[in-house]
Amino acid sequence: MTHFSGRTGVHKILPVIWGTLSLFILFLAIFYEWQSYRERQINKITRIAEKQAFQFDEFIENLVQLNFALTFTDRQFRQCQSNLLPQLQELLFNNPTLSAIDVTHHQDKRSCSTSDFQSPIFSNKPAPHIHGPFEPAGKTQSFYLLQNRIGTYLHTLYILKQVIDEALSSGIRSGFQRIALYDVTHRKIIWATGEKSNETPDGKDMSNQTNLIQVPLQTLDDLQLLFTPNPPKYHIDFFYQEIIIILTLIFLSVIVYLALRRFLNKRLSLSYAITNSLKQNHFAPIYQPIMDMVNNRVCGVEVLVRWQIASDKIVMPDFFIEEAEATGLIIPITTQLIEKAFSQCRTLLTDNPQFHLAVNVSANHFRDINFINEFYRLCDKYHILPQQIVLELTERQLFDKDDLTSISFMNELRDKGFSLAIDDFGTGHASINYLRHLPFNYLKIDKIFIQAIGTGAITETLNQAIINMANSLNIAIIAEGVETLEQYNYLKQQNVDYIQGWYFAKAMNIEQLTEFMQEQA
Repeated sequence: MTHFSGRTGVHKILPVIWGTLSLFILFLAIFYEWQSYRERQINKITRIAEKQAFQFDEFIENLVQLNFALTFTDRQFRQCQSNLLPQLQELLFNNPTLSAIDVTHHQDKRSCSTSDFQSPIFSNKPAPHIHGPFEPAGKTQSFYLLQNRIGTYLHTLYILKQVIDEALSSGIRSGFQRIALYDVTHRKIIWATGEKSNETPDGKDMSNQTNLIQVPLQTLDDLQLLFTPNPPKYHIDFFYQEIIIILTLIFLSVIVYLALRRFLNKRLSLSYAITNSLKQNHFAPIYQPIMDMVNNRVCGVEVLVRWQIASDKIVMPDFFIEEAEATGLIIPITTQLIEKAFSQCRTLLTDNPQFHLAVNVSANHFRDINFINEFYRLCDKYHILPQQIVLELTERQLFDKDDLTSISFMNELRDKGFSLAIDDFGTGHASINYLRHLPFNYLKIDKIFIQAIGTGAITETLNQAIINMANSLNIAIIAEGVETLEQYNYLKQQNVDYIQGWYFAKAMNIEQLTEFMQEQA
């Protein structure tokens, strides 16, 4: 009787325990999903704000590029009516976003303008800045002034407020009550749209809001876009979704587990292979020569990596670089590559003091103190001069200009005599103002632009703008991917400093490079 009563008690309490545990797990799951749902809503609106700011950055960057595309001499400036003014009028005609263009000599204040409005001079700093709004007498629309100095001339672009409104109006349709352009230096809002946009813009009501999204602009110094989101709305369908998720949890967990196991097996196997190859020194350098166009000689090589998995099998970087960067294995790969390159090219560098090695690195290298110390150690071990090393950082891997640790290391490298290059320029989103904050010696034009030379494609027209921009920033130019005589002649005509590509030489191992250098001598 007692034994039966005990079993009955267990049967009674087990459903209670199981039900309580299930309810507790269910509560935790719903609570977690609710928090995740809210976080997703916040992240979603933040991404929309960042995308809106990026698009506005591109809008301003395209306008600033027009200034660099405008070339004229002092004589043409002095002969405004007959020489420079027609250029300004043509540029204005081809760019409907502008209402007027003004070029002013920043010393004697003489100007050449398509407008009768005398634009004030706010600053002679090279960095672009926007001012306004202005409402001159007799004008029906207010406008803003986008100013930046190039050389001895101050370029001013007149932009109607309506154009700025259109550039940012999509944000109001994307879940924001208000969008404002905020001047951090002067602590004031210079433009706003949405609810309360007609109030006096003093900036105080915006900066004190707890849910305010602030996105600094990369193109314009000391300016931010401020986004005020609409109040969050949580829908009843969220709870129906949770019921479906709970009912299908087991099925989905099995599917996800199988997919995840397959994904992890692939990643782990590749990571294991890379780690194992690092231990066996299977990563080797090859070299592609770089030609000095001015002195008509080979001035250096770019060090490229190859994965030698067997005596007759080579794995190209496209297959493993992404995995190496994701797992952090790119750091030891680069270290191994640098040591082999220093060892193989030691004699070549000693015999040719003007010869250099260009090594590809990422922003992660600059943040790794162990890599930094190892890099300096290898330079000392193989007696490599700082001026014989160029570190190339691809544009799409650039860090934010507020990353003080990485920028400090870049400045340290420059102070020691090492050179820095921005690689694959034009494939990312580095602005002119961005380059002013970073100490680059070289700018490498991506091969997609070089291959467009002579094709009539839209990318062909960007070459001149990139070259003018680099010249204005005193950055030497390296054109990579040069494959034809037409491309070579065009770059030579544009006074490009260095070229690299199959037209001149393909990538080669150290034995081939040594023989190649002897032939060039």
